[in-house]
Amino acid sequence: MFTMPKMSAALVAALSFAPIRTLAHLCPYHPSMHGFNVTSQTFSYDNRPMTPLMDLTFDKWWFHGHMDYPPNDGDVFEFPAGGSAMMEIACNKGLTSYWRTSEGTTDIRQADGFPCPGPGQGYGPGLSQSSLHTNGFADVGGTAIAIVDKMDAKSIQPEDFVVFTVNQTSPWITETYYQVPAQMPACTGAYCYCAWFWVHNDDSGSEQNYMNAFRCKITNVSSQAKAIATPAVPRYCPTDPKNCTQGAQNPFYWYQAERNNMPNGQYDPPTYQSKYGFANGAQQNIFLGSAGATAVSGSTSTTTSFVATTTPTTAASGATSTTVTTTAGSSTTTATSGSGSGSGSTGSNGSAPAAAAAQSSQSATTVPASSSTAKPASGTPVAAASSANTSTNQLTKQCKRRVKGIHKKRRGLLNHTPAHVWGLSKRRHAVECLNWFDGCATD
Repeated sequence: MFTMPKMSAALVAALSFAPIRTLAHLCPYHPSMHGFNVTSQTFSYDNRPMTPLMDLTFDKWWFHGHMDYPPNDGDVFEFPAGGSAMMEIACNKGLTSYWRTSEGTTDIRQADGFPCPGPGQGYGPGLSQSSLHTNGFADVGGTAIAIVDKMDAKSIQPEDFVVFTVNQTSPWITETYYQVPAQMPACTGAYCYCAWFWVHNDDSGSEQNYMNAFRCKITNVSSQAKAIATPAVPRYCPTDPKNCTQGAQNPFYWYQAERNNMPNGQYDPPTYQSKYGFANGAQQNIFLGSAGATAVSGSTSTTTSFVATTTPTTAASGATSTTVTTTAGSSTTTATSGSGSGSGSTGSNGSAPAAAAAQSSQSATTVPASSSTAKPASGTPVAAASSANTSTNQLTKQCKRRVKGIHKKRRGLLNHTPAHVWGLSKRRHAVECLNWFDGCATD
């Protein structure tokens, strides 16, 4: 009779990481999120929180299809105005402090904080970070968090969310910090809704979206808090920041079967970088009165105008900032000076601990007064995109160069008209540029 040989401890350990190596997908983990306890058996298909979203109907990609899997009452993630908040991002809950509720109920956290380990994966010479969908620290696409002042999840529409913080050097390390604008207003109810978004670059993995919604609230609200303006769709603006969407912006909704707001094809994913008008860190231009901000009207986005409460604090300004940090329910106040780090400094594949430290420099002890990304200063008058000081001929050349580059990546596509059409994937028909691309709609 054949007897199965006993596996060595090393082999068992290797096999335990096999699903992680195969998945190579990430998401934040916190009890406040919808789907926090969803497992591979919950749905008829793999709809765990870290599973990427693409080519899905609205009900399957919106809230990651976890609308009916809300958090327990009282589980709310806190963002301190003017401070930083840490989220744990990983490809398995076992790699976070919530490992006890993971499917394996095993603590597999890495000493160096690598969020998606596996054979050949990690920081250091000769190791790859392809499990993070990146070719190195300089290649990460950046992640964003958006907010809407509503407690009823089912009443929220995609147009309601406003991006208020971006970490352009993520995902890279498990403990990822997000800076919060000092003028953030309080939620009008017991909590708001937030969502985490990520689209990785096109050179490491297929076309994928990530969205995870969770209950949140703004703490440490200042007497200087302002209402948030109505958001608009981001616009591609790589060469001229004046052509970026000014003021509050929606997240990217891309490459789904319906309800997209970005027309990009599969080889041109939108990322939360300066080329789409996003600064690294707190988004300081999202408030009424900021450059490009528009008054809240009677649209579905009216709830983004939060009611400000008065808890005195010092807003970050100039070269000195005061930060209030929240980690595991505790808060401290730290005065810092100088420009912020965490601005996306580059590093090679083998520079992990140093690069990881740079990534987490958006940490609880620093709120930079400025960003290294190309972006008009908050409050500074900025010309509207329609009145940019770029000639029509120059814009047309930009469009043609853009389209030519796309043609090189997408063989056999239809001829693109620079003034309108520029996105076409093998699984999706051409879409109109509308007024989104940097000057392409200048007829």
